[in-house]
Amino acid sequence: MTLSSTDQVPKFAVIGRVNEGKSSVVSTLTENDRIAVGPDPGTTEISERFDVRGDGYDLFSLIDTPGFEEPERVLAWLKQRGETAAERRAAIHDFVKTFSGTEEFAAECQLLKPIIDGAAVIYVVSSKHPFRPGFEAEMEILRWTGAPRLALINKSDGADYSFDWKSALSQYFNIVKEFDALRGGFVDRMQLLEALRIMNDDSAVALDRAIQILSRIQLRRLHRSVDVIARLLGDMLTFRMKLSEAEAASPNKNAVIDRFHDCLRTIETNARSEIEQLFNFSRIERNEHEFTKPIYEKDLFAEETWQFLGQPRWVLITLGTLAGGALGGAVDIKTAGFSGFLATPIGMLLGAVSAATATAGEPEAKIKGTNLAGRVVAIGPHKDPNFSWVILDRALLHFRALLARTHAVRAAMQVVGKEKIGLVHGLESANLLALGKIMGKIKKSESPEKYHDFAVTVLKPVIWELARKFSALPKS
Repeated sequence: MTLSSTDQVPKFAVIGRVNEGKSSVVSTLTENDRIAVGPDPGTTEISERFDVRGDGYDLFSLIDTPGFEEPERVLAWLKQRGETAAERRAAIHDFVKTFSGTEEFAAECQLLKPIIDGAAVIYVVSSKHPFRPGFEAEMEILRWTGAPRLALINKSDGADYSFDWKSALSQYFNIVKEFDALRGGFVDRMQLLEALRIMNDDSAVALDRAIQILSRIQLRRLHRSVDVIARLLGDMLTFRMKLSEAEAASPNKNAVIDRFHDCLRTIETNARSEIEQLFNFSRIERNEHEFTKPIYEKDLFAEETWQFLGQPRWVLITLGTLAGGALGGAVDIKTAGFSGFLATPIGMLLGAVSAATATAGEPEAKIKGTNLAGRVVAIGPHKDPNFSWVILDRALLHFRALLARTHAVRAAMQVVGKEKIGLVHGLESANLLALGKIMGKIKKSESPEKYHDFAVTVLKPVIWELARKFSALPKS
């Protein structure tokens, strides 16, 4: 689809009173989490333009504007100079020309200037604030501009005055829509673009193209996310750490185990960051090491994580049996649950770390009678049968949290709710068996890349189902 010479990249001035959520709407629609968003009035002091691009094209622009400050006075000034409908747009021009660069009506000049320059209007009100007659002055001023106008009721928690707003807004605006800037998914954003397309025929072709391009980009993101999670499983399930001569000779086994865990945490953190960047998140706050946070946000190797994530022991045994080999017994998390310490100068495999008994004190890791003070040259991979399920659970929970989050949210990301349960526990049996089989093959493989495509195939329906639940899957 191409634009004709008369078609322009659509511009929309986002307008409204202070503290109605204008900047949140702009942040969500432009996928820009660096826009200043806050509850304090006056967060936006000047108009600022944000361009949305995709696949090398300029798709549309949003102009974040200050809130109305003195609409009644502005309207009174306009009425003295625009007695008829034919004179009203000219009166708007005169107003901006008269007061631009002065301290008087500074906010109103900032928000009206983009409209004079050709921007359509998105007028934002909050559902939690009651409609009052004072808002009519703002609506009337915008009607005087003659620009295409859409009213957006920004849904918020608490009181809901949407019905009253719809009755009033419908008298002044071409279209009235409800939108949740803090929870709106990809599909909700595309529906809003469709409404803007209907509002103004002049931008229909450009917005059709924008919707198509953004949908293609979203599908690529979902496919790429599956690829990243599949690679994460391969990297973590087969990770081996070579030891320095000093580490190999050290009697301090805990230091070696800690570094092994740190390496695994880094692999997981890098995968999360890659997915966040795919969806244009750059400022997500993490509080993973605070004890009071939900289970997911605790450390990967915290005992509580393994109590609530992954699969129950009976499920692991069942899956192992169905796959053709019973899974081993419980392995104490404090000893990492890994095996495969490679010893001797030629790196020969000596054996697995035996399961630690649940006794007081620190369990002692052994390698066929040779403790870590021996000549150990490598460590890994992690061998606890639940390790693969915990990794997958954490990846899916993180991905779900991203799908549920918009770029207007500034609070720390909450991943697990009060239920303290992961996602793999509720997977359908077919997906469960397929995932168990492929993760079992990866763990036994020296080359996880061999099973990467198979892992992608198995993970895709799980990811796609999450995307559907959170309105993140584009229309086919």
